Amino acid sequence: MRVHIDPIKSRTLLEIEVFNNLGIAESNVKETYLGAFLAYWLCVFVLPYGGVNLIRPRVFKVASRMAQADFFIFF
Repeated sequence: MRVHIDPIKSRTLLEIEVFNNLGIAESNVKETYLGAFLAYWLCVFVLPYGGVNLIRPRVFKVASRMAQADFFIFF
């Protein structure tokens, strides 16, 4: 069963304002959330290093490519 989340009702005005200030198009907001989630997931569960509260900046490039379903080789 797939659950549909209405993007308008699921985001606060403050969240929408942040994306607008950064110039992120509405069509890319979902991908941005997915990239952030994947960065967290990679740092906590796949490549844990240091504290679990640490998200390493270099992981965002990999997470972004994963969110775009892009092919990459990870070393």
